[in-house]
Amino acid sequence: MQKITNNTHEILDHLIALTGERDLASLERLLARSLSEFLGNDVAKDVVKIFHVRNLKDQIFTTMQSKRSIEGEDIPPAYKDALTYCFISGDDHLYIDPDNNEVALYPLHNSQHEVMAVIALHTLIKDPDIKKVIRQVIRVYQNYTSLIRDNEHDTLTGLLNRKTFEYRMQKMLTVMHKTKQRRDDQLNSAYFLAVFDIDRFKRINDEYGHLIGDEVLLTFSQLMKRSFREKDMLFRYGGEEFITVFECAQAQDIDTVLERFRKMVETHQFPTVNNITVSMGYTQVQPYDMTLQVVGRADQALYHAKENGRNQIQEYEKLLKAGILHEAKKENELELF
Repeated sequence: MQKITNNTHEILDHLIALTGERDLASLERLLARSLSEFLGNDVAKDVVKIFHVRNLKDQIFTTMQSKRSIEGEDIPPAYKDALTYCFISGDDHLYIDPDNNEVALYPLHNSQHEVMAVIALHTLIKDPDIKKVIRQVIRVYQNYTSLIRDNEHDTLTGLLNRKTFEYRMQKMLTVMHKTKQRRDDQLNSAYFLAVFDIDRFKRINDEYGHLIGDEVLLTFSQLMKRSFREKDMLFRYGGEEFITVFECAQAQDIDTVLERFRKMVETHQFPTVNNITVSMGYTQVQPYDMTLQVVGRADQALYHAKENGRNQIQEYEKLLKAGILHEAKKENELELF
């Protein structure tokens, strides 16, 4: 069944599909699907899994399969030990499950040779040529995703950059729009976009220099990564301005999430400058929005926060309802003279 000579075109088709995708989460699902099909398995059986680590010390992992992402999957202790070994060592490993089945584990590295994930193949592979091809496909995948990560991320902070923000937002809005158009489908979550601006950052640069300013930006971005969830999209929008896109099960959750971060920044001891504060403006993302409209609303709320004391959070919709802000004219509305 596993004859490499018969699968050359299939392998190339999978590589073409992989290199035609930019979204990393979609790429992982595509990799899992491609390997399942290449190995001659039904994709529905989920013989290929990709593990991410949430907490290595406590051995908490999330699982990506060809069709979905799973949190809190019940993983046997010995399996967790094998995954931990791969994340720490960066080496391939063979795990034998309780039913005496082999599970081949392959770490996925980034350009800095850090282990970003571990791919698990729950199927018996005897042919050494097949094993070699799998490693080669993984190598191509690693090289391609490294290029994407380098292109998508801000050099200083490691957060997603502005170019990626525009791409991710457009993709998210397209999905929301299509879901809204289907009568039988409903959006199960509320989406919010928040703009963060470090208060009086120019003064930091003027008094301490740009090197210290960069250190503050780096520390601030690290607090963002620590405070927010893995699925929250974190962007450096430009200078001292950051954007985060949140998916919340309940609309009121956003206030709790942002206030927790505001307090974290306020109480953190930053290098050299000690304490700083952050102002935030946010708005709910609607299915028929355009990216500029969403950012514009959040920016208005942020401006109000900056003009009224800083170190606070303002919501565009609440300010609009209170008559403090007025709805901006939409781009497709013409003004006649």
